[in-house]
Amino acid sequence: MKRGLFILFVLSSVVMFAQDDLSSSDWKMTQAKMFFEDGQTENALEIYLELYQDFPTNDFLNLRIAECYNDIYDYENAYAHLKNAIDNNPSSEYLDDINFWFGRTHHKMGDFDLAYSYYEKVKKGTELIDSLYVQNLMQQCLSGKEIYENKGNYFSENCGPNVNSEYNEIFPVVAFGEDKLFFTTDRKVNEHQDGHPSTGLCDYSVMESYIKEGQFQKAVVPDQVFSNGKDYILTSVGAGNGEFILYKNSPEFEDNGDLYYLLLTDEFDVSQPVNMGETVNSIKFEGAGSLDFINQKFYFSSNSNNKKSEEKDIFYSNKRNSNFSNSLVVDEFNSELDEDFVYIHPGGDFVVFASNSGKSMGGYDLFISVLKDKKWSEPVNLGYPFNSVEDERQFSLSVDGQYAYISSDRIGG
Repeated sequence: MKRGLFILFVLSSVVMFAQDDLSSSDWKMTQAKMFFEDGQTENALEIYLELYQDFPTNDFLNLRIAECYNDIYDYENAYAHLKNAIDNNPSSEYLDDINFWFGRTHHKMGDFDLAYSYYEKVKKGTELIDSLYVQNLMQQCLSGKEIYENKGNYFSENCGPNVNSEYNEIFPVVAFGEDKLFFTTDRKVNEHQDGHPSTGLCDYSVMESYIKEGQFQKAVVPDQVFSNGKDYILTSVGAGNGEFILYKNSPEFEDNGDLYYLLLTDEFDVSQPVNMGETVNSIKFEGAGSLDFINQKFYFSSNSNNKKSEEKDIFYSNKRNSNFSNSLVVDEFNSELDEDFVYIHPGGDFVVFASNSGKSMGGYDLFISVLKDKKWSEPVNLGYPFNSVEDERQFSLSVDGQYAYISSDRIGG
């Protein structure tokens, strides 16, 4: 499963030491919290469940267990432990947090009305920034209910084991001119790779799967300079499959991730990806680059427009040869919240982007905007089953327009 976002209202590390009946196990609670914050949810949950044998009615412990279950998409067990927390502690000092996670759990289970009612309970008692966040979740419940009731006449299915694995597969990219799908993964692809000691995840590799008679063939690592464990994410390709847009986060540069351009003249060209430079990149985050190779327009996502480096917006730049002009924000696509992916269709007739605004069903949804009379239309949610209550962040369309490929955190992914 892919990891979701973790939100906590007012709990702090000192709170755990206020639990008298857990005082003999403070170290275990601290250890579990450290595991959780390091992305090792299963290890944290194992410790919490061990403590649960001795403290089955403790409200704080049940809350922590529920957060872990939410993080691994086990919403039924999350609900059971939240109910246990409140049934045994109706006046719990963590009531706002318990109600919030009740809301999140019901939201993820598609119970939009119940989720809304729990969010409403905590909205009034939280700080302003939290209140605005909860208000957005409430709006997502209203949007989700409407979207689900008007679901489209199409279906989604997993791309199967020749593409997907137990690890993360992100950024599907259609190869124009070939029946082939590129994607990026953090699985181990060569014997020299070592996974991260805590998560087991490797540096990113780019893979490709050919499509024959409607079936994905076993994915392999293409013979490209950026492919094999080089930690690049491929986000877009040109018409001849010799033109590539890539993203890489290099902590040593303290740039929060930059966009790179690569143009290969033939199969023997061993050029390296080149940083796009300050007309596109900044000291903040730039990613999800998408190239309209017909009109030479380049779109991407960045938080350089936000003083706190929190919410990301969509920008565009004109491409001239291998250079890119100064970037401009595209106001028509952006909300007060986060837009962290963009796909421009070759020819520039429409854009698909990801946003976690109140018009989403929950988390990030995919939206479409169409160019008409040189103006972008108001973005419209692509609806269910393109979107779900989980995060949908990436999109690519087949050359014939019959299939769309998305990356999603939904169950079954």
